[in-house]
Amino acid sequence: MHVVAQNSYEGLTGGQGYFYRSALVVAREHHTMCDALPTSSFKSVQAMAGRHFVFNDSVSQSGYLSVVRDLQGQGAALDVCSRTTVTGSHLASILHVANGEADIAAIDCRTWAMFRRADPVTAECLRVIGWTMPSMGLPFVCSRHVQSALRQTVATVAQAIMLPIRYDYYV
Repeated sequence: MHVVAQNSYEGLTGGQGYFYRSALVVAREHHTMCDALPTSSFKSVQAMAGRHFVFNDSVSQSGYLSVVRDLQGQGAALDVCSRTTVTGSHLASILHVANGEADIAAIDCRTWAMFRRADPVTAECLRVIGWTMPSMGLPFVCSRHVQSALRQTVATVAQAIMLPIRYDYYV
């Protein structure tokens, strides 16, 4: 296996270089405070206790595993939630919270920024109450059997398209 590129989260709220955080998103009607900054401390146990948590997949670092890690760091587990549901995608998790079908979801900073840009009306119905601890983004890889020239082309294209777009909404 060869690493051909590394995702950058620079310029995104919740991102710093190769590291990203996930936004913990809730319905605005339940939280009138301003969105939490990614540098603010966050008490996962308090936010998750008694809530219906939705996530894209149990192998997702950004939607699930980072929340589990953060809860464990505070001596707790997902059983503090009243219920958990797999949705199959970050978009589905966001829409579950927006539609009142769930209380909270963890959405990586890139997906959250893209969603805010693509659907500002729905995004306006939501609040970020906290952020997970930073996680390193996954690299882009290819088989060791791919010829060097093709590997270099893939690396060049991947690096070009992964340059961060400024979606920072804390202006």
